[in-house]
Amino acid sequence: MELLKLNVQLFPDDGNLWDSPGEAYFTYKQKDNAIVSFQKALALKSEENCRWCEDSSKRLNELNN
Repeated sequence: MELLKLNVQLFPDDGNLWDSPGEAYFTYKQKDNAIVSFQKALALKSEENCRWCEDSSKRLNELNN
């Protein structure tokens, strides 16, 4: 988890890196932190190739239901 946090500190504009801590928070049932991470990942989506967008959207949907 600490490495994932460091990655988003070092590269805050990389949406894919925000998806990764979202997954970790999701796994450890830290809902609020997961939602923040997934929302940030989607806010930073690439117009051309957003590999993480489907996953982040799916997880947000699961967390909000």
